Amino acid sequence: MKLKDLLVTAALAAAVSIAVAGAATAQDRLPSKDRSCVLDCREVYVRCTHAAYSEARMCIQECGDLIAKAREACAEAPDSEECGNARRRAAACVHDCRDSLGTDLRICRADAMECVGLCPDAEPMVPSDPVCLHECRRQTRACLERADAAARECAAPCADLVQAAKRICAAAPRSDECAEARREASACLQPCRERLVAQTRECVANGQRCAASCPPAVTDSSLR
Repeated sequence: MKLKDLLVTAALAAAVSIAVAGAATAQDRLPSKDRSCVLDCREVYVRCTHAAYSEARMCIQECGDLIAKAREACAEAPDSEECGNARRRAAACVHDCRDSLGTDLRICRADAMECVGLCPDAEPMVPSDPVCLHECRRQTRACLERADAAARECAAPCADLVQAAKRICAAAPRSDECAEARREASACLQPCRERLVAQTRECVANGQRCAASCPPAVTDSSLR
């Protein structure tokens, strides 16, 4: 297996276990909670994890130069000090990506569990009008898409800081300059993250209120 493949595998393995554990824990709690509300929380969780993995892939791509240098140095002299140093620099870069991914996934899991925790307890099944429920879910999805778009627009002015951090950290991942660049980029993005979390919760809450207002489904017994 190539060095890059090994590093990428190492970067994602721990994160996959975190995501699976979070999903399993959430699933254990589903039976006692309102199903419609839990489905909205699950959709938020999936969106969050997809964004986290996308950022992790971009982060690892920024380690490409270090990985290529390590591959070149170790191909020429696998037992040399130069090879060892190059491997450590590449591994450190990918390690930072893995740590960031793990943190992002833990946040996704915590937000999802909080969302599920706020869901009302499941009540005796009284079927609601499916057309009404479908419209509520459509409105919730549209609201979440608008929140995502607003977050991307909010983050656009931070692009230069993010790229600068990636460039500095690719060259010197353990340096003070890298840490400072990451802090500046994170500080710029933080209001966007907070706004996205708030808007996402509002979308879910509105969806829950919409579903709760749906009339009962028309059944054969109600027509008699």
